[in-house]
Amino acid sequence: MFNAERIILMQQLHLKLSKMNWIALFLIITHASVTSAADRIIQKNGTERVGTIMGLTKNGNRSLLNFKFEGGQVPIPMKNVRTIELEERPQFAEGKERYEANEFEEAIKILRPLVNSYAGIESGWVAEALGMLTDSLIQTGKTFAAKEWGERLQELYPDSPYRLKGEITRARTMFRPDKVDGAIEILNKVLEELPKKAVHDPATMRVYSSLHTAFAEAHEIKGNKQEALQNYLLVATVYYQPESKAADALKNADRLRSANPDLAVN
Repeated sequence: MFNAERIILMQQLHLKLSKMNWIALFLIITHASVTSAADRIIQKNGTERVGTIMGLTKNGNRSLLNFKFEGGQVPIPMKNVRTIELEERPQFAEGKERYEANEFEEAIKILRPLVNSYAGIESGWVAEALGMLTDSLIQTGKTFAAKEWGERLQELYPDSPYRLKGEITRARTMFRPDKVDGAIEILNKVLEELPKKAVHDPATMRVYSSLHTAFAEAHEIKGNKQEALQNYLLVATVYYQPESKAADALKNADRLRSANPDLAVN
């Protein structure tokens, strides 16, 4: 009898310990999910917060940063914020992958909510996401939306190389025979603004790639096959980021050369 009672007591104790372990594990996991985000802000009064930035919203003339941390969630006026460190979101890489695979409709579905939440926060990946969204919209014929987002891109990120993608998008809205000359003028101005270096950073390379692709398409509309070929080859061999756009440019160059054997590269 004593042994049986002892066994029962041991089993009950084991069950209690197991429950405590599960509770502790749950608390650890929950705590980790809240604090794992690497977003960090420093307010002008010196207060530092670490947590998750949920997005940026407008309230009248005020911009509010919605910040979630262990103590809860608070709206913080942007005018009170000195520094923001915004961790790259997983959706950015997913949207970029779709964009570079020319799956523009899918890219729009992923990037639009991301941009809606974070546009206006000073961050390189947010500016790039906005640039990819703008280009995806123009590629799918959503000209009005592309123009609106292109203007926002230039307004929100005047110092980012992706700002120039807004101008490239504006030029693309004019890609028809009666307006293509005006589009080329815009593209020439973008070319003047871009830095001239022997080696470019990835962001600038991508803008150059978009620019010369647009030049090539504009010259095709005008019937300038030689100019179109040279711009496609620039994308394929010099400004080859992203690689998928370089591959597309090479296919277009081969198409032009097959249809026009007399074309030569200067």
